[in-house]
Amino acid sequence: MFKRGSSDTRVLVNKLKSIGVYLLALGVFLASLVMILNNTSKYKRDVAVAEFREDVGSGTLIKKDMIQKRTLAERDYDSKTMVPYDQAASLIEGKYTGIYIPKGVPLQKTWFTDKKKERLKYLKDMKENQEFVTIPYDSRYSGGRVLLPGDYVKLYAVYQGTDPATGQLNKLADVDVIFKKIKVTDLLNAEEESVLGYLEDAQMLSREQQEALMKRKEFQDSLTPKFMGLVLTNEEAEALQKFLGNGKIQIKADILTRDENVENSNKIGSLLSQLQGGTAAPAPQADGAAQP
Repeated sequence: MFKRGSSDTRVLVNKLKSIGVYLLALGVFLASLVMILNNTSKYKRDVAVAEFREDVGSGTLIKKDMIQKRTLAERDYDSKTMVPYDQAASLIEGKYTGIYIPKGVPLQKTWFTDKKKERLKYLKDMKENQEFVTIPYDSRYSGGRVLLPGDYVKLYAVYQGTDPATGQLNKLADVDVIFKKIKVTDLLNAEEESVLGYLEDAQMLSREQQEALMKRKEFQDSLTPKFMGLVLTNEEAEALQKFLGNGKIQIKADILTRDENVENSNKIGSLLSQLQGGTAAPAPQADGAAQP
């Protein structure tokens, strides 16, 4: 028998190496092909998730007829956060919304709580000699859109005189300082719901969802303050009452400072600026007195 020389051994080793390289390349190609096919299939496969038929406010009890099915491509589905439509009954029915949720948004598990979320917590923190007072508020006259719950303001009573030519109340007659420095506890919308609560809800959404939410007129209206809420002592409340209910008096406020200790004040202020365009509404010229 012939003995295989060292040159033959090298040839065999080189052939084995070449085969190994080809096999490795083939393996990489097959793995890439499987990944491509899998990703492509995700564009074709659909997943049913749950969404609301209408906008739902915070603290709402979830019922079956409020939920409808929405179809997403599997690539857009997040199994860790989103609520599958076929599991909505067990995951969210009978629970409460923890935030304001617009319709058409895939529901997320963290947006719901077993107990109704408490609003207006400051009412429970009031002392025996305090009371919560609301006064009409118009952002054009007082602080503009930058005013936030937690801000300190100087509160005025502006007396309007009658213009002899028109008979309208548009002439500044006198100014009384009601409070030199008072804290704005909250701003309330036309439904007397907390604007602060709506801002906290929006803060929990993604930036894309925030932008979509702000385009909805219902949500814009919910952020429009119509009343200023103040926690006052009994004596302060009595002093304020004599200025209310008089059509010739306009309550105005000048912003003094922002309480940096108010939880989330900076974040909420930034969010409100983004949602509302970051500009203050101009003061009216024709039918209102000038700022004191």
